[in-house]
Amino acid sequence: MNDVSESPAARAAREEAAKTSPLLLIVPAIIAVCVVAVIAFTFMKDDSTESVDGSDVEVADGSAADTATGAPDGMELRNMPDVAARFGGVELSGADLLAIAITTGATGVAPSPQELADQVTTWLLVEAVGAQLSQRGIEITDQDRIDSEASAIAAGVPTDTSAFDAAVNLQVVINALNGYAQATAATQDSTLELICSSHILLETEADAFDAIARIEAGEDFAAIAMELSTGPSGPAGGQLGCVDTTTFVVEYVDGARASGVGVTEPVESQFGFHVIDVRYLGPLAEDVDASLTPEQFASLNEGATRAAEGAVFDEIVALASEAIAVEHFIDPSIGAWIFPPGAVQAPPADG
Repeated sequence: MNDVSESPAARAAREEAAKTSPLLLIVPAIIAVCVVAVIAFTFMKDDSTESVDGSDVEVADGSAADTATGAPDGMELRNMPDVAARFGGVELSGADLLAIAITTGATGVAPSPQELADQVTTWLLVEAVGAQLSQRGIEITDQDRIDSEASAIAAGVPTDTSAFDAAVNLQVVINALNGYAQATAATQDSTLELICSSHILLETEADAFDAIARIEAGEDFAAIAMELSTGPSGPAGGQLGCVDTTTFVVEYVDGARASGVGVTEPVESQFGFHVIDVRYLGPLAEDVDASLTPEQFASLNEGATRAAEGAVFDEIVALASEAIAVEHFIDPSIGAWIFPPGAVQAPPADG
């Protein structure tokens, strides 16, 4: 961390203040979509385990399993509701939910109530995100489904099972969402704000004013920085290059913004008093400063693009989560949709 980068304490305080953001409250729902995508495509079963749909299954301890679902004793189909969940006119049956949970879980181990609830969370989000995309004219094609089926087969997902269908649906929606996010972000202007600057860090405001007086008298900024600056950038003439403004402490950026291009008045931060030479402060662009190399610009631009795509992704999942909160059905034995954060919580163990 240099002498203007945001400190861990300052970053923690800023993030704590931002926790009331509605978007941040649905992060667990976003994580559910992303993480379960990985889980769905790592469905690998023990050689002693057969298909969960209609086949006999030998569990780890050799006990019998329900032949309809592959469920170990104690988690039989008769304990599952006819309809586990419903959204937008589409239903997830209890039998399908159990089959999916068993395929994704440890061999021979009955899924826990929360594992069942997590599977319903994923199913609801897949349906709701798909509906959001459809509203925006994004339709799933036959080729999209074929590609996702091929990926699931290659990953070893058992075909002709509810778990296979769930894995394919999940991958299809995630692919479509990522494609939509990329296409949308490509049409938007970058929101990254760039600052190109040098500074002199001093212990007192009086010292800062003395440095400014010398600069105004014609002395070289970099030479004064090398002589006086107490920060690690001093030997380099105070050069900080061009960076995303979010990299620096707020006081530094606010001081630079208030002054504009040129040498600022003393700016106080947790590090001391800064005298800043602002060379550029504005949207990310090429050739705004000699210190901004093509490689640095490409890296910053790539990061800005990824951030824009993530913002679109987050927005769609947030809207999907809100839509579920407004209209859905979950059998009480499975749990309840909690929004925020946007996930199914299993009922208490005591019922």
